[in-house]
Order: sequence, then C-alpha cells, then structure tokens
Amino acid sequence: MTTQSVIEPGRLMRAAQLGIRHVGARRYVVAGSDAPWMVDLDVDPPCYCPDAEYRPQYQGKCKHTLAALLQEHDPPTLWAYATILESRARYAGEVAA
Repeated sequence: MTTQSVIEPGRLMRAAQLGIRHVGARRYVVAGSDAPWMVDLDVDPPCYCPDAEYRPQYQGKCKHTLAALLQEHDPPTLWAYATILESRARYAGEVAA
C-alpha cells in the first residue's frame, strides 16, 4: 500500500481518534461507525468498508486504513499528520492573537 496520494486532512484527523487493535503482521481491527473493520496493509484494498470500496477519490485510504498506517509509523502518513497538527496550532495562535 502506497501513501503517495494526497491525504484528506479531516479523514486523517478522524483516523487518529479511532480505536485500533493490532492482530497480526500489518493487520489491525479498527473501530468503525457501525462495526469494526479488519485492515490488512499487505492486500489491496487493505479495508473493505464502503468508503474504501465506493469512493475512488480516497484511493483505498479510508480512515481505517489511515489509522493502521499511523500505527505502523508510515512516514508519509506521519508527515501528513504532523503537518496538519502544525497548521492547526499555527492557526489557533493567529486566532488567539
């Protein structure tokens, strides 16, 4: 699974808040709105939730997959997450000033 595409900030922030349990090599059970989803980062697509299956604009990176990539310390995903947090902190500082 590659993370070369653009990661939608809101989706990544929601992913960071999901409950997640490691169940095997690059395999996770991730909390979902209706039910938990199995994510296997070594298959394509890694998740079979409706977002992953029916929204091609996410390129298979539903919030469950993003949560698993964060757990795996995937560099592009972590970089995107850090960038979002930095941007939000900077904006909060500007608003407070």
